[in-house]
Amino acid sequence: PPDGALATSLDIAATSIAADGIGNVFVLDAPRCVILRISTDGRVSRFAGKYTDCGSDGDGGSARDARIQTLGSFVPGIAVDTEGVVYVAEANPPRDAPAGTMGRVRKIDRSSTISHFAGSRRADRFVVDLEPAATAPLLSPESVLPTPIGVFIGDGLFVYWVFNKTFEQLVGVSGLDGLIFRF
Repeated sequence: PPDGALATSLDIAATSIAADGIGNVFVLDAPRCVILRISTDGRVSRFAGKYTDCGSDGDGGSARDARIQTLGSFVPGIAVDTEGVVYVAEANPPRDAPAGTMGRVRKIDRSSTISHFAGSRRADRFVVDLEPAATAPLLSPESVLPTPIGVFIGDGLFVYWVFNKTFEQLVGVSGLDGLIFRF
């Protein structure tokens, strides 16, 4: 759909929905490999991904120019934190990925820059508590829940918690920001 179209006039395959604190609604349209933003006036714009061009690339650049991986047997999820950062769980590896490649979580900041957040895409070991989230081998992250004290990731049988600066301040321990812990 063209940017600026009314959401009520479009056929959107909503597989996950999240909202920010100012009324924007983010819709993951998994079959089309995009995240759409519906503004408070009901107008739609492509927020991330390239229509029907699934993959997992473009980290460090514009989310609109990046490919996001939304197709596969696991339905990915999206979430928005209180700062307006959007998280997308890429539960399935891209089709062109080597055998044994797993899922990951990416984040899109308020300036629309997409980056790697968690998951190494390797399947050669289990997550080790208090390792950097970016190197943790997540199997198939399907859900993401940002909170004031960190980000929770649902990954099949496990739930992981990625600590943040606020948590460090609460417990009085530094060096935990970005580390992952398995429940």
